[in-house]
Amino acid sequence: MCFGAMRAKLARGAYDSWAALVRDVQLIASNAMRYNRRRSRVHRQALVLLRAGKKLLAEAELEGRKAFAALGKGPGLLCPGAVRLEAGELSRRAEPRPPEPGSG
Repeated sequence: MCFGAMRAKLARGAYDSWAALVRDVQLIASNAMRYNRRRSRVHRQALVLLRAGKKLLAEAELEGRKAFAALGKGPGLLCPGAVRLEAGELSRRAEPRPPEPGSG
């Protein structure tokens, strides 16, 4: 898993819940720490990502769950919006995601 793969999954609507998105962020960090030496730059940056990512994701959790619910995915309250993850940064997009061609 990498941020490019996450971006692609977001673009095609492959995440079915907020929890799935959070798991992928955690997977990126844990893989980097598992496969790189403890004192390496990559390992240290992965630890920073894990800590900062947990904080950012916790702060955005309610809105993220609402966004997934608005898209008809996962539990939560209905609310227009979408969540986008780019290189470790969460940002919110106020406009709803456009429907995919042929989706009804």
